[in-house]
Amino acid sequence: MENAPVYAPSSDGSNRGSLLFTRQGVLVAQPFDATSLKFAGDPVPLGDQPAVAPGGAAYDAGRRISASTNGSLAYYLAPAADVNVQWIDLTGRTIGSLDVPSGRYSTVAIAPDGNKAVLVRPASQTSSDLWIADLTRSSAIPFAAGAHRLPMPIWSPDSTRIIFSTESSGSFGLAEKSVVTGSAERPIFRSDTTIYARHWSTELGIIVNRIDPGTKWNIYRLKASDSAAPEPLVTGPSIDLGGWPSPDRRWLAYLSDEAGRLDLYLQSLPAGQKTQVAPAVHQYWWTPDGKAILYTTRAQTLWRVDVDMRGPSPRIAPPIQLASLPSTLVYLDLAPDGRRFLALVPERTGLGTVAIVQSWQSGLR
Repeated sequence: MENAPVYAPSSDGSNRGSLLFTRQGVLVAQPFDATSLKFAGDPVPLGDQPAVAPGGAAYDAGRRISASTNGSLAYYLAPAADVNVQWIDLTGRTIGSLDVPSGRYSTVAIAPDGNKAVLVRPASQTSSDLWIADLTRSSAIPFAAGAHRLPMPIWSPDSTRIIFSTESSGSFGLAEKSVVTGSAERPIFRSDTTIYARHWSTELGIIVNRIDPGTKWNIYRLKASDSAAPEPLVTGPSIDLGGWPSPDRRWLAYLSDEAGRLDLYLQSLPAGQKTQVAPAVHQYWWTPDGKAILYTTRAQTLWRVDVDMRGPSPRIAPPIQLASLPSTLVYLDLAPDGRRFLALVPERTGLGTVAIVQSWQSGLR
């Protein structure tokens, strides 16, 4: 998630400072008149790429940027490290690994049939590539090389296609590409703001997250068969993210910060009754039988919460901790059998650094 803009006052003492924010992961400055509360120029990329500082309460802090009154700014840089792709079980124990090309992979998604996975590997500050890993042969090949960022890939229900978000020069959308034919990607939806695909269901279509003016992140669904406007599922003033239907398609699991942190909720489908499931959740997955949800926290712990969906409203059992995961864990995804995860774990660790940039405002003139 990108950070909220930070106002940086002008070093010459005038009322015309700049708003600092990240766009597609790159630090951007846009001149801003503090008197009229209006922009005074176009956004200018500074070329830097702040990272998200780790921390248990940092879910909505985004990339950390701080500006001083004397014309300097500071931000956090994560340590560089290649990422191992490992199998871990529900106790957090490593039980295998994949032989994939070295790289700093950031996201992984396993196909519904369990035979393949798609990996996101950032290629630069503004672009990333997709790789397809064969989980039966422990190998990987390039799938989509981007002149743009390709975050959050999801699989089609039949494991033959992948939908991914595209971001290029301020243009946002979703594209689809076949894993079987390898044909060129096909744009399927355009958006005025950032949009991420989250889940693809035969019955419900494509669940997406989109930033909307005044309401932060909201959850919609797109029908894969037509180009109709997105149908809202969860909207409001809070940050609402994710969106994973239960196996019986009666309930939608999602994250919301309406209580001041990202908690896990269930909402009936179509949109209606809402129930809180667990606090301070990072990632989450339904178990194949729909009787429980597995989730992780920012403290890198794995939990299970049993849910009884047989009545008119779900009954939620107290969460049970299953494991402590590697502290440097980047991302993971649950295999379709619900018994193991494919995890991205850096080869080496470090504390990261804080970059100090002076006289950066001269680049705006």
